[in-house]
Amino acid sequence: MAKPVDVKVSGPMKKSQFSRTAEIVAVWRAAESMRPADERICNDFLAAKIIRPAFRIICAFGFLRKLGSWYSESRARGMPGLVIARTRYIDDYLQDCIDAGLEQLVILGAGLDSRAYRFPSLETRARVFEVDHPTTQQEKTRRILRAIGTLPKHVTYVPIDFDREKMDQKLYDAGYCRYKKTLFILEGVVTYLTAEAVDDTLAFVARHSGSGSSLIMSYLFRSVVDGSGTNEKEARRFRAAVRKRGEPATFGIDEQTVEAFLSRRGFAQIDHVSMPTLQTRYFRIKNRHERIFPWAGIARAMVKS
Repeated sequence: MAKPVDVKVSGPMKKSQFSRTAEIVAVWRAAESMRPADERICNDFLAAKIIRPAFRIICAFGFLRKLGSWYSESRARGMPGLVIARTRYIDDYLQDCIDAGLEQLVILGAGLDSRAYRFPSLETRARVFEVDHPTTQQEKTRRILRAIGTLPKHVTYVPIDFDREKMDQKLYDAGYCRYKKTLFILEGVVTYLTAEAVDDTLAFVARHSGSGSSLIMSYLFRSVVDGSGTNEKEARRFRAAVRKRGEPATFGIDEQTVEAFLSRRGFAQIDHVSMPTLQTRYFRIKNRHERIFPWAGIARAMVKS
């Protein structure tokens, strides 16, 4: 067995309170999913059942959804569109992986992610590991019980105090198998980690995954995180908004370098998609022209043999 990788993660998940970011992005998914079927980009039909009741009411009524959308855009223009587009893109990739024989799914920083419960084929084809801070995970499981009445047997919850525990050891203790074909989803996660934690996490994926394993990862450009390359009002608003929530962005990748970044860390067949590309792919087809926060990307890659 390869030498274990000591993965220590610092960021919003280490706090003793439920992640506000997890709630907000779930609200955006819920609002989108309540649109008519021929208008919506993504369909997270469980999101409305696991957000707080006040948010559920806002999402249920069209005029309140519009008011909520206006407020979100005033705080961080383009972020709701980014969340909606990346949800659809990752959903589609997950379905492709399931169709190709996926055996394990690891969702890192799971928050209020509902994929384990809304992809029925996962129940019989793959084991799911949701990795998150104990406080957020405890609240998540409480809401899932309320929403669907049970915690599915194919889902294993891996609570981690990222300041004190190793991700690899916790996953193995939970039944993770390094020889199975696995997909790792890192949606909205690396933005809130340190550079060292990102490297350690990717090292674990590269060294402890079976043949045909892959990851899909969303990220922001470094210039947005540290303010070094853009002074756009939207970027400044984003940084201010996440700082106000007590969950500041800490990590980014330079634009047009993600392929080299992942290749150096043990990945191949790297496919990168930009937010403007997703805006064209999804929103224009639906004759919608919402702004998508442009300083971000999604990369998917295979673990090198």
